[in-house]
Amino acid sequence: MKNKAKKRSKAPIIGDMIFSLLTLPSAMGYIREYFTNPESPDLLSFLTGTFVVMGIARIFRAFRYRAQSRLQFIKFLVYGCLMFVCSFSGAVFDQTTSTRIFVVVYLGTLIVDRVVSCYLNRGVRNLILNGIAIFLLAWMMVEMYNDIDIVFIMMIIVVLHALVSILSVSFSRINLRSLANVARETYAAEIIGGLVLLIFAFSYILSFLEPNMGSLKEGLWYCFAIVTTIGFGDITATTMVGRMLSVILGMYGIVVVALITSVIVNYYGEMRREKEEEKK
Repeated sequence: MKNKAKKRSKAPIIGDMIFSLLTLPSAMGYIREYFTNPESPDLLSFLTGTFVVMGIARIFRAFRYRAQSRLQFIKFLVYGCLMFVCSFSGAVFDQTTSTRIFVVVYLGTLIVDRVVSCYLNRGVRNLILNGIAIFLLAWMMVEMYNDIDIVFIMMIIVVLHALVSILSVSFSRINLRSLANVARETYAAEIIGGLVLLIFAFSYILSFLEPNMGSLKEGLWYCFAIVTTIGFGDITATTMVGRMLSVILGMYGIVVVALITSVIVNYYGEMRREKEEEKK
């Protein structure tokens, strides 16, 4: 029974992630088609497909919040049903009218979402940030009637929204607050900070010494590949000094990764032991 309950609890998370991911092909297809042929009738098809998968993703997200927040459950369920119903507007109205319906519905749900966020968190910073977001979204909704090209910006927001949704689901089972406590209670913050400073220092030096690295951003990309032991091979060090710095940075990166891993494991182990002792 417990295994079945766990599977049921995972289904909304998996569904949310899958359909949020499926939003990207249709949204990116709209953006690509817009660049090649802004008057193409296929733009409405891409919009329709985007709304279908977004609606299903919102419905799955509603069931994620079913046991946590009744307000969030109702909100996402309404969003999903509304987007799914609006996806059929193309069969009833012309392309311009259907496009405006899509924009009003999507931006309207984002505005309501920000209002709900203000209601749940009345902190000054949250109110200010959400107030700015509501103003910009409302401006886009009004401007859309004067310039239909605002839909292109909306689709970029859809892509970013889908990526944020995927990231939020991916990190939903990771307690970031606990990781922040680990960084504060141990030397992890100092170790990571030292590694970041070393990467910037070496990147700056390599951008001057290496002919293959003409800028700081290329040096940063190379140092990232070295520290993570990925080694893409698109940029290489050719001078003796550059290779020596690469060896030092690579060895330091290996040590830092090992240290951070051991620190986090030991910290979680101590937390678990403390909880077990408190229960006794």
